[in-house]
Amino acid sequence: MELTGIEKGRVTGNLYELDYQKHYEHVKDTSVAPGATKLIYENGERTQEADRRITGDADPDLGKFLTFEEQPKDPAALHGVLLEEKYNQHRLNCGNIKEHIETLSGKGKEKKPSLRAQLAQDKKTVNAAPKKQATKTKNKGLEV
Repeated sequence: MELTGIEKGRVTGNLYELDYQKHYEHVKDTSVAPGATKLIYENGERTQEADRRITGDADPDLGKFLTFEEQPKDPAALHGVLLEEKYNQHRLNCGNIKEHIETLSGKGKEKKPSLRAQLAQDKKTVNAAPKKQATKTKNKGLEV
């Protein structure tokens, strides 16, 4: 989904079809290694290694913790990936929003019976089945 703006109080945008498995593989293949984490405080900022835990605690010198930003190890590589993604995005086919909403809501498909209706039907089927007389056997013999 791409948000393009707001018109008359409504958010507008584009919906693109996405094959999640292919997208996952693509993200894995094009990801950029993390560098440092920039911690932003009310009176300044500092950096730490990307693999260190962010606690969100106040810093005695910099004050209250506000937010953080992940920094890439190679900013030029990240810039290249982002430009390529933006270029590739415009080559995607736009999805059909009405069809997508109908799929999500279940419209346009034969309505499946509820679980309660399925159980009631199963009960009728079992009750209508011919009953087989159980036979009693007395087998007191032991096998060795």
